[in-house]
Parts: sequence; C-alpha cells; structure tokens
Amino acid sequence: FNSEGKGDSNAIVSTIVDREDETYTTETHNQTMNDGNEPSDGLDIRFSHVHLYVDRVCDLSAYKEFEDSLNLFQENYDEMTAGERIDEDEQRGISLDVDVGRQIWQSITEHNMDDNKSVAEEFASHGRDIVKQLIAGFGFRVTGCHVTSHTSTVVVTSKDANGIQIVVSAMKSDDENSDVEEANAAVEDNDYHHFAPSNIARFYHAHSNRQGIAVLAFEVGHQCLEGIFLRYSEHHPELVPKEFKNGPVEYGDE
Repeated sequence: FNSEGKGDSNAIVSTIVDREDETYTTETHNQTMNDGNEPSDGLDIRFSHVHLYVDRVCDLSAYKEFEDSLNLFQENYDEMTAGERIDEDEQRGISLDVDVGRQIWQSITEHNMDDNKSVAEEFASHGRDIVKQLIAGFGFRVTGCHVTSHTSTVVVTSKDANGIQIVVSAMKSDDENSDVEEANAAVEDNDYHHFAPSNIARFYHAHSNRQGIAVLAFEVGHQCLEGIFLRYSEHHPELVPKEFKNGPVEYGDE
C-alpha cells in the first residue's frame, strides 16, 4: 500500500496504490495529467481489493488445517458417490447428499470438537469465522498473512491469480494482548499504517462495535497518486488523516 485516506468516522476507507506498470495504459485508461498535478478524466485506476476488520482472526495453521480437511472431504465425497456421478452440466443445481456429507465431515474432523459441534448444532448465520466462510463457501484459500504485536491479518484469494483479493484483520484476543489502550496507541518501527490497531479501533467505534468492510483499495497508474492526493487536499482536506497530511506514505519493496 502507498496511501490510506480516511474520511469521517462513518466513511469507508479508500486505499490508493501507485503502480509502475506502464502496460496498463489504454485509450480509456491513460496516465496524462492536466497540469502535472491533477489527474485527467482518463485516470488510470482499477479496483484492487477489500479490507475487512473483524472480531477474530485465527492462526494461519488453523486455516490451513481447515483447507486440508475440505480438500479431503471433497475427495472422499467423490469416492463415496462415484456410482451416482452424472454429467457436470446436469449436476448444476442438484443437491448434494447431506447425510453422506455429514458422515464424511465428522470422520475427518473428529479430533476437532469445534468443527464437530458445529455440524450437530442448528446452523446460525451470525458469529461465524468470516475467513472459514470464504474458504468453505467460495473455495477461496489463505495465500498470505501479516502479524504484529497487536493485530493479525490474512489474505484470502480466489483461484484466479487476477481474481478477488480480501484482506482480513483483527485485534489479537484479550488473552494475547490485554492492554487495549496500549495497542490502540502503538506504532511499531516497521509497521504498516493499514495494519495499525488504531484503525481497527476507530472503525469499530464508528460502527457500533460491529465488524465489516473497512477499506476499498484501488491501484492507479504511475505518477497518478500525487495528483489524487493534491485534489483531496484542496477539495476534501477533512478526508485526509493527519498521518498523511504531508503526502502519501511509501513503503520499500519486500
């Protein structure tokens, strides 16, 4: 990330990424600047990802174990229903055998009481792990993570290398980090602004302590970012937080 601009307490955050990829320029997405500062109507910009602030993010190992269980579930289900297989086009819209699926899942997760308990109980849509929902419901996988002293973050992506990207962050649980006020004020030497605990605390305060989508992130063409910053500074200075008053924040390649 190069810049993260926050609006008032109820606004969704927008993140702009300066991209040096000259090949993205087209007739409708050009990189010309009106006066060397402000972006033109043909601004080179495209959507990048969303960033969620949630109640809890598990350890990476827990999500990887869950992915392995789902992969094994699919293999076992295919084997047990091999004689019932039909043409893929005809299969669309046909319900799976829930009883067979439950039997397979319980046999795979019998060592995990939480997963087995969730099978037996009546389904409730609230209070569930968002990352696990993305993994199981859409077939996404965790492809990255970042952990600080006070926050945990994972990146969930689709199979398509150019497909959807969802960043999910949460404050560490109280038993791992009991001093919330200290966490909110923490600024680590090599930390990234978009993983700062103060951002999560501000979002929760503005949304009645409810998790949700906090960031809409965009990529822009090389040299367009400065023009966007100048336009915001001139026309919407209240949307530029104090940590970015002197311009976009740059991070070295890692």
